[in-house]
Parts: sequence; C-alpha cells; structure tokens
Amino acid sequence: MPRCRSRRPHARFRSLNTTPLHAPLPRFSPAGGLPPPIAGDTAVIPPGVTLLLDVTPPPLYAIIVQGALVFEDARDIGLDATYIIVNGGTLQVGTVDEPFANRATITLRGHMKSLELPLFGAKVLAVHHGTLDLHGVQHARIWTRLSTPAGWGESTLRLQDPVTWPVGASVAIATTSTFPSETEERVIAAVSSDGRTLTLTAPLAFYHEATDYTYPGNRTLSMRAEVALLSSNVRVQGDEDPYNVLDLYGGQIMLRTAADLPVVGRISNVELYRVGQGYNYGHYPVNFDQIGDASASFIRRVTVRESYARGFVLHGVTRMTLEGNMAYRVMGNGYFIAEDAAETGNVVKDCLALTIAPSESLLNLELQPAAFFVSHPSNDLVGNAAVGSAGEGFA
Repeated sequence: MPRCRSRRPHARFRSLNTTPLHAPLPRFSPAGGLPPPIAGDTAVIPPGVTLLLDVTPPPLYAIIVQGALVFEDARDIGLDATYIIVNGGTLQVGTVDEPFANRATITLRGHMKSLELPLFGAKVLAVHHGTLDLHGVQHARIWTRLSTPAGWGESTLRLQDPVTWPVGASVAIATTSTFPSETEERVIAAVSSDGRTLTLTAPLAFYHEATDYTYPGNRTLSMRAEVALLSSNVRVQGDEDPYNVLDLYGGQIMLRTAADLPVVGRISNVELYRVGQGYNYGHYPVNFDQIGDASASFIRRVTVRESYARGFVLHGVTRMTLEGNMAYRVMGNGYFIAEDAAETGNVVKDCLALTIAPSESLLNLELQPAAFFVSHPSNDLVGNAAVGSAGEGFA
C-alpha cells in the first residue's frame, strides 16, 4: 500500500489508495510501505483507508482520522500526539465483542500555550464526526465493597462481590471515617480463586468499616468501604510534564459536532489519567458536548483519576448511559450532567465518586463541589455512591 512522507516539521502523511476488498490492511510500520512519519509530523488517514497501527510511532504533532485507525492487538502499542482528531472516520482500540488484550496507551501532549483548535482546544482526542471505540480487558465491575472490616496493619481485603482484577493492578480503598485522607491506594499481590479475596503488597494504614446498621422502621444503612480498581490495560493520559500539574493542564476526550453530524463514542474498561484542564472552561476528562441523542454511545466501567477539571461531563446530551464508572481524585464536580437543563433521559447507574476536591479554576459552585451534579430531574440515577466529597454527594 503506497504512502508518502515529508520530513518537514508538521508534514502531511497520508495513505494514497483505499484498501481492496479482502486485501491485508496497510500498516503503520515500514512493512506496510514507505517509512512512517518522524517525530513532529502530522499524519492524515484519508477517507476510505483503514490503517493498522502495529508499532509505537514517535510523538506526532497531529493525527487526522478521516478513514479508520485501528490498533493491532498483537503487542503493547503507544500513540503520542498533541491533537488526535476523528473527522468522518473511526478510531478503534478494541471493540465491544473483542476488547483490546495487550496494553494500549494514548498520551496527549501540550501545555497552556499550545495552539487551541476551535471547539476542541489542545491536548485533545476529539471526535467531530465519526466513531470512537476504546475497550480494555472487560471486568464485570470495577468497584465493590468490603464484606468484612479491614483493619490497620492488615493486607487482606474480603469483598462482597467476586472480581477478575489482575495481580499488579492498583486499587483504592475508600475511607469510612470523616477524613477523606484515609482513602488508601494499594497494589494487588494475589486474588483468590473465587475472586472474593485480595491480598495486597503492603498493609493498610487505616481502619475500613464493613457493617450494616438497622434503624427503627426496619431501615438498614450499609456502612462498608468501597474498593475500586484504578488501572486498566487501555489508558488515555496527559503527559508527565510537572509544569502541567502546576498549571492543571491535562489531556481531554471531547465528542462534539456541528450541523447534526453523527458522533458515536463507546468507551469501556478504560483508565483516564492526568486529565481535564483547569482555567480552561469546557475541557474535561471525557466530555460529550451538544450531540443530542446519544443512545448509541456509552461509558461503562471507566476510571477517571487525577483530574484537574471535573470527571464525566454531559452537555446537551440525551439518552446516554454511564454505568459502573468511577471518578477518583477529581477537582470540581465528579459527574456533571448540566448545561441549560436540556440533558434528559440519561442513565447514571452503579457509579462511584471518591475523593472529590474543591476547584478554584471552574465555576464558583465548585468551590464546594458535588460528587453528582444533575440539573434536570428527568434523568435516572440508580445505585450510585459518593464518598469523600468536599461539598455535596448529590445535587
């Protein structure tokens, strides 16, 4: 499959022809034709072309996907860029039926003075028209609760529900005191055969409750620490530049369209890390913005952690499903389903907000943020949990 490349900075790189029926997919590596782009290039995948990403290319300036960019699930793959724009095409890291089994890491690079694109800004994975599929190794759940208390000095967690979390993964154990700082992070050393017991690599520093209290009227309050999976084999992250931490400038996923162009985002079992942009309103870890009916889209079992600006955001969106997700160590509202109170028919089910901190870089109301902020009553919130919010649980 012929392709071309220029070595000028921010050069245009494109596949020239479409893929014939039943022909092998063209590849990003030299085996696919001409050498791939060099660091700082702009790569363009034109309409009608499906390109298989089979190597980790050098950091690019921009990637424009008008055809399809598919991560090959044969090895660990990385992709670095300042802008990744899906405009009429598809970006695919696994599918619902065949989730990505190896490790895929998309790193978004940039800083506060990076050139901002209209609508989308910078340091962004954006979908203006097309489809985004991101699917890591599937787990039935990414958070559960303790079945028995876990005390100071213990390194074993007994869980209410069985899990399939891998050894070496990071977990958070929620505080059950009045101190959010007693939420702890640990690494899994072993998982029992029934999936209900985790052995940790280091003992706990605090006590975590797991008790049911019964009150008059046969009412029961379950006070049990949540235990949540933090890591995934598919990660979208902001770069590691320490100045971006000071500037609150992380990566972002934004799906936004104009002229009613179709946009679909299906995201499951993915980790979003060092994300959101403070002092830059409208740029959040994952933001479905003004796309109307989103019944074909969903976010399931996704972790947003270390966010500088909110967690999960729906603006001008109806009929979308958020299920089994977690917002952890988020500045501002954890789940924000609001704009002009036009967001209706959305379902937020079995989601967790853990350690929600105030923000001085967003709206004034986020000086006392809510774990879940929903402006219209015609949305369904079922089975959700809020822990350690600096403001309110549900607003």
